[in-house]
Amino acid sequence: MQRAQIACAALVAEELARAQSVAMDFGPYVELAPIAARLGLASQWSSEREKAVAWQAYARSQEVVAWKPVLDALASLKPAFEFALSRNTAIAAKYSSLALFFRLAKQPGQKASRTRHAKKMATGTQGKPPASPVGATSASSAPSAATAPSTGSAAPPATRDDHVVA
Repeated sequence: MQRAQIACAALVAEELARAQSVAMDFGPYVELAPIAARLGLASQWSSEREKAVAWQAYARSQEVVAWKPVLDALASLKPAFEFALSRNTAIAAKYSSLALFFRLAKQPGQKASRTRHAKKMATGTQGKPPASPVGATSASSAPSAATAPSTGSAAPPATRDDHVVA
């Protein structure tokens, strides 16, 4: 469904709900009231989803604003904590959550470093991928299902901005 269709769905639901001469306009076997009710409900859910997306963006921006000064303060505290810890290991037990917080901050960088090192050791070429034999194709050069052309006459895949419902 197109975003533009979703935007006008509430108006369509209202229009269908107000219709007076349905049998004369569309024939005796068409009932617009159930369609109008379902369309109105779907439109309301789309509206709620849009509000949730907006709230998520707002919450994310406020999260960033809230964390920045806290992380700066903790960065200032870290040298004092590490110095105290080097003099008295009981500090780690007394402030176990703070010690954990500082240890966790180191792990992503350490893990990335270990991964880079392991890749260098595996290839033996200091991070460069090994050369492929002549005529060999790598798995990355073969078209994947996501990029392979369609054999049918289906429409091109929907983009996130153009379509909401596939």
